[in-house]
Amino acid sequence: MNTKTQNIQLDGSEYAVNFGLWTLRCFCKEYGLKLGDLQNLTENMDFDVMIGLAFHGLKGGARIKKQKFDLTPVAVADLLDQDEEGFEKVMSVFANSSTNGESEGKKKAEK
Repeated sequence: MNTKTQNIQLDGSEYAVNFGLWTLRCFCKEYGLKLGDLQNLTENMDFDVMIGLAFHGLKGGARIKKQKFDLTPVAVADLLDQDEEGFEKVMSVFANSSTNGESEGKKKAEK
């Protein structure tokens, strides 16, 4: 089971969102970020990064689920505008994917 992928509802449709290694790599490469930058990403996030994070999460989810993905960053922004809690839903998946990875790593280290 891929714990980095979760389904969310946006504007009445279901979308898979993924923040696995490949998704994070693509996002970081596009925005000139390093892995360590993700820890404090939300502190000074601008609109480009916010939309980019959602875009890459949705694109990664479609890739994992082997679904067609034809949204552009503008279309993702429009989708988030239609759902008042849309970005919060995406960020919840992002936070959960980070938390799951940390707790799994701690559990393995404790064994």
